[in-house]
Amino acid sequence: MNTHASAGASPNMMQGRPYNQSVRIKVTPADELAVRAWLSGCAETMRAMWEPFLD
Repeated sequence: MNTHASAGASPNMMQGRPYNQSVRIKVTPADELAVRAWLSGCAETMRAMWEPFLD
């Protein structure tokens, strides 16, 4: 699985200059568990980063 692309059409902010880009990938039923696991890791990282501001 390519970890540099986001699932669906959500925007990605590239490192360095703030170029906004959208990426679409096809997910087969066989890929779904791996994609969900990867997205869960991304969500945990985002929650940890924003937690100090959410209180």
